[in-house]
Amino acid sequence: MVSQWYQPSGSTAAGTFDTVIDPGNDGWAHTGLRIARLAAGESVTIETKGCEYLVLPLSGGGATVRVGEGDDAIKHHLTGRADMFSAATDLVYVPATAS
Repeated sequence: MVSQWYQPSGSTAAGTFDTVIDPGNDGWAHTGLRIARLAAGESVTIETKGCEYLVLPLSGGGATVRVGEGDDAIKHHLTGRADMFSAATDLVYVPATAS
């Protein structure tokens, strides 16, 4: 069943993301959600295009988030957690002006 508030896993997949729900999708405004399943050593790049992002691991850890480009990039290490029910997790805020 697909409704405005429930989207089955994979039903909104696009590119490297298992889930992509953006403002402007049918029934959505102001917020969005993107979920990427990354193996060790894999990465994903997101262009902010004027949107703010929160990056947080649902499960796993040892992730590094780089905000910015080149020598001006700031790296943040996320410890993560075993799974989304085991503990709270750390996160990184990415401002709309970042790349």
